[in-house]
Amino acid sequence: MAGEQCSICLEPRRKGDATWVLKCGHAFHKACCQRWLSGAATCPLCKQPVERRRPAASESSGAANGDAQEAYT
Repeated sequence: MAGEQCSICLEPRRKGDATWVLKCGHAFHKACCQRWLSGAATCPLCKQPVERRRPAASESSGAANGDAQEAYT
């Protein structure tokens, strides 16, 4: 995952960057995705509808491995 490009800002996603992965599997910088989703309820790449879900406690501890992620559906 780290090393891939954020399709919103076009900058690389680095290990340790806060990342959101949508249900469709596309991943973005957290801040970029937040901005995008504040104005649209679709994936920036495939336009699949997006709904927020709360991460389980085990998912929110993902920062321990260096890649903080939150999932959207």
